Amino acid sequence: MSIKTIEERVQEYIDDPNVITSRDVHPTERKEFRVGDSRVVVMPHNYIPPKKELLGDRVEKYLKKINVTEENYKAAKEALGALPDCNCSDRKKILNRIEEYAEEHGWIKAALNSLKIREEYYREKANEQSVEVIREDSK
Repeated sequence: MSIKTIEERVQEYIDDPNVITSRDVHPTERKEFRVGDSRVVVMPHNYIPPKKELLGDRVEKYLKKINVTEENYKAAKEALGALPDCNCSDRKKILNRIEEYAEEHGWIKAALNSLKIREEYYREKANEQSVEVIREDSK
């Protein structure tokens, strides 16, 4: 019995008519499968990775949920006698850039780790206090 390379095993798998190939995959999709111990990813040559939702995108989404749209904002400013300008797209770009910069420099990960440590600390404190209350009640 001969030992096959990963490339040979993948080629056998791809030659199987029941297998999805990159021609069958939409440009925004990628399919993963295993051949033995190896993970194989099939994606088209024109693969488009999904767009990550950044801070500016999330702010815009949440404001729309409470009906604060660019049109409503401009109308409200006009009704109050102010210039009906918004600069929403510029604000969104700036917020997105801030998040990208913070991620690039590891600030978000550090902040999340700090919050996790704080949460664990306060959870332990709450458990200690609840134990003390139980002891007092049992007397």
